[in-house]
Amino acid sequence: MAQHHSNRRRHSSRPDGNPEALRSDSFEQQGRAVDDRPINEIHDEELINHFREGIGSKVFVLSPSYPFMFIGEILDVVEDMIEIAVETTHFQPLENRIWFIHVHNIEVFYIERPGEPRIPELNDMT
Repeated sequence: MAQHHSNRRRHSSRPDGNPEALRSDSFEQQGRAVDDRPINEIHDEELINHFREGIGSKVFVLSPSYPFMFIGEILDVVEDMIEIAVETTHFQPLENRIWFIHVHNIEVFYIERPGEPRIPELNDMT
């Protein structure tokens, strides 16, 4: 069986013969972006901006801590907290309330956007 070898070359700003200077187009070995900010700082900023652009939209959020699931409308973003008017959770007494969810406590999320799939309505199964 023949092996497939990729002809793609990794582009870097490394001068030939200097492995210490290895650097991809976007990131250095130390996990810092070209603008010298830590990559986690850039990630957090972009995640917060993504939620800020979704203000007024419906959102689905899964969290690793109780109550685990939220469906509602993004009302605001205050620093790194997402303010959501929660319509649905898996525990009815926690519904129809305003929740502030820390962006670091969000494992999975989906924000409805025009022309994209809608978040389905969940029926009370109890």
